[in-house]
Amino acid sequence: MLTDIDVQPADNGGVNVDLSFTGGVPELRSYRLDSPPRVALDLAEAQSGLTNRRIKVGRHGIEQITALEGNGRTRLVVTLSEPQAFTSSVQDNHLRLTFEADSRRSPRPFSQHCFRRA
Repeated sequence: MLTDIDVQPADNGGVNVDLSFTGGVPELRSYRLDSPPRVALDLAEAQSGLTNRRIKVGRHGIEQITALEGNGRTRLVVTLSEPQAFTSSVQDNHLRLTFEADSRRSPRPFSQHCFRRA
């Protein structure tokens, strides 16, 4: 179950989005859209225990994060003010997504990023 989302500045000038879970980090599948700039994160077999469905961020290129639950998964939609690249890492029951401006790449309408628990 997704229990918390924390957004903080990252050392690289970007932003860290830290997701906390009970019962371990679920399988992650993500989709990046450039127009409008968004990232959709599907958390397989995860429920949302978040108090609020929408989290207003309004800084570091992230406008808001919306949590939707259904079909045995939780989907997070990260609405961006500009295209962003991101990386992911897992530590214990936490998934960290680090976003940073992606001005170096040529726009593509869609890309996919996957993470599976070991």
